[in-house]
Amino acid sequence: MGSDGYAKDRNRTYFFHGSDPCPKAGCIAIISGADPATFSLVSGSEYAKDNKNVYLPDQVGNISVVAGADPSTFTFLGYNSYNTDGTGDYEYGFYAKDKSHVFYQAQLIAGADSSFAFIRDAQGNLTGYARDASHVYNAWAGTVIDGVDLPTFAVLGHGQYAKDKNHVYAYNPEGADNVFTTGEILQGADPLTFQLVTGNPNFDAMDAHHHYLNATVVQ
Repeated sequence: MGSDGYAKDRNRTYFFHGSDPCPKAGCIAIISGADPATFSLVSGSEYAKDNKNVYLPDQVGNISVVAGADPSTFTFLGYNSYNTDGTGDYEYGFYAKDKSHVFYQAQLIAGADSSFAFIRDAQGNLTGYARDASHVYNAWAGTVIDGVDLPTFAVLGHGQYAKDKNHVYAYNPEGADNVFTTGEILQGADPLTFQLVTGNPNFDAMDAHHHYLNATVVQ
């Protein structure tokens, strides 16, 4: 079947869901309450909006209103596309914002402000982290990483590790859902001396006390 898409006529606005399974009502659904005269797509994204609301389809084509979103200032920030060698092979989740809020897909991120932005590495690749004026976020899940010291926080390399003055943070590649573990504290690591190591198959980072491979002590 074809791809997802929106359509409208003079009286109604529609969403076509082009992948199985279709919603119970069928593959073409009327977007209840949408205003066809002002309905438009939000560029580059799955969002759409009219003069009253912002809309987003779920995985089976049901359309919901993005609660709290201001359509007049609503903009798409992009997809979280990332992996640990910087090639961007993984794409998971997407973000948008308006003048007052930030949204992870259809979810309002409580406390996030309009300065929210993805953190990129030296080559401009996404790292799995994001930040605003008050917090650092796990960009895979749209969640705050608690306890980060913002003035000293820095992502190392492509995002395998990060650190501030108090902690070293890492992902867990052995986890069942490793994409959600970005920003876990690497217990016992020394942030003052912690650094990446390249070109060694036995470890990828070290500090004054240990060598690490994939966020695990190996020496």
